[in-house]
Amino acid sequence: MVSLRVRARVARLVVAALLLTLLGALPGGGTAVASSASARAKALRASDTKSACLYSAHDLRRFRARERQARTTISCAGVYNDTAPTWATWQDPWFGHAPAAQPQYDWDGWVRGGTGRYLVITQSMVPAGASRSWRARGASGAYDAHIRALGRNLVRYGMGGSVIRLAPEANATWRFDSMGTTAAQRRDWLRYWRHFAKVLKSVPGSRFQLDWTVLAGVGVPLESIYPGDAAVDVVGVDVYDWASGWVGRRQPVRWTHQWRSATGLGEVVHLAARHRKPLGIGEWGLVPKRLREGAGDDPAFARELSRVVAAHVTRYQSYFDKDVGNTLSLDHAPRTRAVWAAMARASTARARARH
Repeated sequence: MVSLRVRARVARLVVAALLLTLLGALPGGGTAVASSASARAKALRASDTKSACLYSAHDLRRFRARERQARTTISCAGVYNDTAPTWATWQDPWFGHAPAAQPQYDWDGWVRGGTGRYLVITQSMVPAGASRSWRARGASGAYDAHIRALGRNLVRYGMGGSVIRLAPEANATWRFDSMGTTAAQRRDWLRYWRHFAKVLKSVPGSRFQLDWTVLAGVGVPLESIYPGDAAVDVVGVDVYDWASGWVGRRQPVRWTHQWRSATGLGEVVHLAARHRKPLGIGEWGLVPKRLREGAGDDPAFARELSRVVAAHVTRYQSYFDKDVGNTLSLDHAPRTRAVWAAMARASTARARARH
């Protein structure tokens, strides 16, 4: 006697075969499916630019000094528009119109001044101090005019090809534009994220890529807050050389812990591959030794990160080059700076080879 389970399995296989046959029989059916898959694979390969970016505390003088130290040019810069206090300043980012008396902040001129240059923009979903119901209101379309104005201004400033890190570190609930702490807030946050991406990309002349970024090691199931493949272009992560004191500072034990931790870097890399999206490392950096969780100048961390970039489809990686108490600038990390410089030179060589 053939079991009911076997019969059911055979029936499913027959149905699948009939569907495949039908797709092939329809005019262009099988070809269309294959063509779509081929186009997605081609787009994924094209996104594997492995750009070396830098957040230089918004200072072009520091940015150019790093280029000289690395003996190469850097075509990607990180900037932030995540603390604007009003809708007016939110939708017209400061880095698009720096005062003439402050040329060190002229990112508008920098973008226009060279081929292939682009920004990675950290963008909040609302201005600081928005109403408590901003997630639901945004998802309903209440802020569409502001989103379109933001997109038009970026295009006008020559920044229409930017990567937009929308509400990054989504799993870190201490940010004012985070996913929130209740199931209802998270549902509305996801709806608004998707809606924001759709509205922003509808702006004429734009080629924005939307980057969904999480903070490595913060324990929220990542798939539960993923906005979906239709909205997300880049799966991003912020990762620092941070580990609990009991882990210690010795390598490779420290890196292994960071890679394997729940919602750690390894999990984010695998999520990106599962969804066939390029990885974006929006912030990476070091933690001072004066903190129990820090290891100071840790070139082993940087080398491991460079191997991740080399081994996986990666849109960009950006070092957070500023001392803010729990981060370390490259000024205080000469050994890591040497690894970063090698990554920057490799990125430049790759870009030249591709063109």
